[in-house]
Amino acid sequence: MFNSFLKLTSICFALLLLPISIMAQELPSSSLYVVTSCYVNEGSSFLDAVEEARATIPNDDNAANMMFFRQPIAGTNFEKNQFFRVVSWNNLQHWAQPRSLPATQEYSCDNHNRTFHTTRVVGTNGNTAYTDTDVAFVSARQCMAKDGVSLSEVYDWVDTRISRGQASRQNDNTMVQMSHKILGASPNVASGRMITIRRIGDSRQGYARFFDEQFMGTRDRTLGALPDAPFEFCTDANLTESYIVHSPGRGI
Repeated sequence: MFNSFLKLTSICFALLLLPISIMAQELPSSSLYVVTSCYVNEGSSFLDAVEEARATIPNDDNAANMMFFRQPIAGTNFEKNQFFRVVSWNNLQHWAQPRSLPATQEYSCDNHNRTFHTTRVVGTNGNTAYTDTDVAFVSARQCMAKDGVSLSEVYDWVDTRISRGQASRQNDNTMVQMSHKILGASPNVASGRMITIRRIGDSRQGYARFFDEQFMGTRDRTLGALPDAPFEFCTDANLTESYIVHSPGRGI
């Protein structure tokens, strides 16, 4: 009788642990995105800043994987002459390697207020961004995850939704990323719940083809938050024009 009780107790305990094991899924590997607000100096243009960066960013063993300058086109409360420097690194150890950046004449950056994000590709278009070009449209929306939701749950939900949408469209060569902010405070957001969903065009025209098929046709769309979404809310997307200013693989 006692042995039977022990067996029953062990089975019940194993069943209690089973959902935890199922839910504790591993995430795909990530890169590190470091985002900084920058400003075009008086008398200069955004394209001046792009050309200066391309000419002066060093390409050595400690260099970043890629660097982008993103100029706002559609958004809220962006400042005059503001743009974003987005830099892709392997990880924080890569970012922390000693290096010196050249002084800039055309622009200045707020290096005291960077934000650090782990970044993963979601959906089925894994390597379609900036196809045969160094400039593309990029849209991004901010979402706040529900309290207590795991990052893997958020990733799986976003990956499923994005994959389904990409498969349903004829003109979608956009690549989508999900970023999770780790460092750098967000007003009114606690406990590291800020997620960015970023859609990158294969070019400006490529993003426009996706946009027109998704929003300008006869396709019906559900408005507002979906009931099964792992987010409390998401903002409307902003749109930027994004230039590659550093990419060793492209010779920039």
